[in-house]
Amino acid sequence: MLFTHPNVASVGLTERRAVEKGMKVKSRTLEMRHVPKARGIRDTRGLIKIVAEEGTEKVLGVHILGPEAAEVIHQAVFSVRSGMTVREITEKIDVYPTLSEMVSCARRVFTRRSTGFPAARSNRRNKLPFLPCDIPKFILYGDIII
Repeated sequence: MLFTHPNVASVGLTERRAVEKGMKVKSRTLEMRHVPKARGIRDTRGLIKIVAEEGTEKVLGVHILGPEAAEVIHQAVFSVRSGMTVREITEKIDVYPTLSEMVSCARRVFTRRSTGFPAARSNRRNKLPFLPCDIPKFILYGDIII
């Protein structure tokens, strides 16, 4: 863990390290501007990236750059250490709105393509997505290396 502002925290393998070890992986990145609590505290700097094994979707690593990442990483540590899959972790219920829900929001990006995750709806007042984890298609990334 590295204490910076915003925080940087990481657990498990990076995408690059997993590929170097001969693993087939897929990853997804979520920008903090799509985390409701980050918008609420007006600190949307950063992102969260999840690296999973292709096929089994076992979570291999979680990497966070953002507000309170040092506090939120504990959810990811449990997920990686327990050998959980993306699907198992997505079923977890988080308190809304909290920064810790950034992990669940990022995990839900994995299932968007296969489950038809709804397109973001806008609040007429501020034009921001207002539903928790309501992820628009244009923020799906697979090749960003942290």
